[in-house]
Amino acid sequence: MKILKILGGIIGVALIAFGAFLMLAPGEASMERSIEIDAPREVVFQHVNNLQQWEKWSPWYGMDPSMQVTYSETKEGNGASYSWTGDETGKGTLTILESTAPESIQTDLDFGQDGRASGNWKFEEVEGGGTKATWAFHTKVSGMGKMVHLFMSTLEAQYDEGLAKLKEVAEEAAKAAPPAPPVEEASADSTAEEAATVEEGSEEPAGDEETASEEVSE
Repeated sequence: MKILKILGGIIGVALIAFGAFLMLAPGEASMERSIEIDAPREVVFQHVNNLQQWEKWSPWYGMDPSMQVTYSETKEGNGASYSWTGDETGKGTLTILESTAPESIQTDLDFGQDGRASGNWKFEEVEGGGTKATWAFHTKVSGMGKMVHLFMSTLEAQYDEGLAKLKEVAEEAAKAAPPAPPVEEASADSTAEEAATVEEGSEEPAGDEETASEEVSE
């Protein structure tokens, strides 16, 4: 009986502490993670703006082999979306609300009964032609939804994992991209010939000038 009283006291204290946490925890949760990628902004942007490219770097694809993804008819840019369902990842829908190439992307995350969140991407040029990619998360929570604060460190680790993979695939894509064709410079001889041709074409035949002056005198 004494043990039961002790266990009951522990459970009671835990419930009180948990209730206090739900009352005092903020009604919003946010975080932001960044990484520098040795690839042009356009390359990095495209790997996020095209939702099918997420399969190459998103941390959740490898985390849940059972996850099934269904894409909308639009798979890239404004209005593109995909829905997922899985044993570990649950279910939800991600939609690109605004895509501004190659600077930023805003997304909406709909978790159904578990609420909504927003995701924001920024792509900034850095010295040497690389890109700083920033991935941010924000959600408003209430009641039991405030438990998300307990898992923010786990979410940060997942975002870091995804950014590291994005860095890998974007840098590989940048190396595989064909080099820009060289710009041909005109030689001095060809430039002189072109100039001479223009000057010759601008001169009027002498016979035409004489004929015109005779017509005027008449």
